[in-house]
This record gives sequence, structure tokens and C-alpha cells, in this order.
Amino acid sequence: MRPISQFLLPVLMICLGLSSLPSPARAIDDPAYLTIGAGGWEVLRGKFTKPEADVAFRSDYRAWFLKPQAGVMFSEDGDHYGYAGFLSDIYFGHHVVLTPMLTAGYYGGAGFNLGSHFEFREGLELAYRTDSKYRVGFAFYHMSNAGITVRNPGSESALINLSVPLGNIFSREELAKARAPKVAVTQFSKPGPVPPEPQY
Repeated sequence: MRPISQFLLPVLMICLGLSSLPSPARAIDDPAYLTIGAGGWEVLRGKFTKPEADVAFRSDYRAWFLKPQAGVMFSEDGDHYGYAGFLSDIYFGHHVVLTPMLTAGYYGGAGFNLGSHFEFREGLELAYRTDSKYRVGFAFYHMSNAGITVRNPGSESALINLSVPLGNIFSREELAKARAPKVAVTQFSKPGPVPPEPQY
């Protein structure tokens, strides 16, 4: 395991622990996001650094303090990574969000040999959240196979992320509404005027 991972993983665990604590700020009802990132791959390898692009879906469904996510990354040298995992949002007021995340997935390509096709990626994102719930942030990631193979050099990414809100499409409230039985409401017509009694 590389030194950067030895530092980042404990920080990630501390952040996840903080996000599990009760806090009024965590009650902010954020939607699901489409997150698009651009930056550098292998940023700690000097001349080997290549451009990288990431696209991810971040669900608003919450299990305890964790939210699922899935995405893909591509680099200029052909390296690619498809992943799924979890993240947690830690709110500092309504505009600053710290997001630790942990994923696992398939890695391939002809660029940097990470020693295995199965790789983990942990990271932190610090973002500014607008009043309309868009986010712009800086993210730093470390990817490695956690020592499951002898070769495990690891690699780091640094990205600028834009998160576009998609609405509460997978929220518990919306799922509950969709599953609720539909109750038919019978419409009754208003009675017409009563005809006058006949006069004899």
C-alpha cells in the first residue's frame, strides 16, 4: 500500500464516522446528481500525468448515512474504470459539502498497470453548493487493489467536479408514493332543482 493511501484511508474513515453522527445539517434534502469531472490521472507521477474525465450518478436514496453511486472514468492513455460504491455528505452550513466516498470496480486499459483488473478507489470531494443545489467542487482520489496482488503501485486523480441535480427520482418519499394504492374517488353530480308540486 502506498503512503498516500495510508494517509487517505484513515481520513476517509474519520469522515464517514462524522457523517454518521446526528446533525441538523444532514437533514438537507438534496436530489440525485449527475456528476461530471475533468482533471488529471496519475497526478503524482510527474511526466506520466494524463487528462481524465469522469461521469457518475449519485443517488439521493440514503441507507443510514450512505448514498449509492456508480460511474466510469477514462484517461487519455486508454485507462478506464467502471465502479460502484457509496458516499456520504457532510454539510457545513447550507453551501459547503465534504463528501468522502469508497468504490470498487473493473479497471482496464493499456496505460498504467495497477496489478489487477479489480481495483478500489477512495476519495474526498469538497464542494460549494448553490441555492439551486448545483455543486462545484475539487476531488482527490486514490486507486489501488489493496494488496490483493503483488503488484500494487496505486494511482491518484485530481478533478474539478460539476454535480447537476436530477430531482428526487429515487427518494424514499417518491418510492412510497409510487407504491401507495390508488384510491378511486367517486364523483357525484349535484342534484338539480326540485320541481314544484302540482297545483290542483
